[in-house]
Amino acid sequence: MGQAVFPSGWPELLRICVHDGAVCLGLGAWAVTTWRPVHARALLEVGGWLGLLFAGPALMAAGAGGHLGGSLETLALGLVAAFTVFLRGQRDDRAMGRLLPAVCAVAGLGLVVPFAWPGSAVGFGWLGATVVAACVYAFAGIRLHGLMREVPVAWAAAAGAAIAAALTGAGWIALEPGRIALDWRVAGFEAGWGLLVDLPLVLLTVWLAREIEPVGFSSRWVLLPAVTLLGSIVAERPEIGWTGWLGLGLAVGGGLFLCGSRFREDEEGVERSGETNR
Repeated sequence: MGQAVFPSGWPELLRICVHDGAVCLGLGAWAVTTWRPVHARALLEVGGWLGLLFAGPALMAAGAGGHLGGSLETLALGLVAAFTVFLRGQRDDRAMGRLLPAVCAVAGLGLVVPFAWPGSAVGFGWLGATVVAACVYAFAGIRLHGLMREVPVAWAAAAGAAIAAALTGAGWIALEPGRIALDWRVAGFEAGWGLLVDLPLVLLTVWLAREIEPVGFSSRWVLLPAVTLLGSIVAERPEIGWTGWLGLGLAVGGGLFLCGSRFREDEEGVERSGETNR
């Protein structure tokens, strides 16, 4: 999840683990005060998929460090939107109409994001693993949309943060071993950052996973990098050329089109039900 603006000297996975742990404790305390009966199996499955979405990209980045560039990883994760459309299209033919915008959005990112292909077989292996992970994240978003109806948002977010903390903690031990300077002041800052910044973001993400149709939810994988790039272009005013602007237009336009998929599908459903009633 989020990154602090102050240098702590701690490994990234450890920092994320502390953030997620703080989020879990904060949301867990809130969830207990708003107690509702929750099916344990549904809570565990929701927490598992959310934990994978929260911790997966950071774990992949840590494992692929030095073999796969961050820009190429961002492009590969943009495929989550295309995979989501494809998987949804297996049950609803209307969803396949969003496949071209999803592919165009990823292609747009490729036009504006500077990237280099891996220089080794190991790098290509990590690239393939990232593409597979993108497919898994797409499936996770689809599963969450249905399961979240059975679990309150606070409980789901707390469970997801707990599993994410466990995953990133294990990843830190396995991928970033070494001694760290234990400083309770730094630990307090990291935990505070998790509560103040990451907790609202986690709640928003979980709420969106429940309320927005999976194709619309998947648009964040292309919209967030595109908006970040647009902000840096406005701030720094680099020379990106017409291909860069075309890429941004495709990425933002395709992402917004996907984001509105839910509303168009709802309207189509209403129209079809009205025709049936006639």
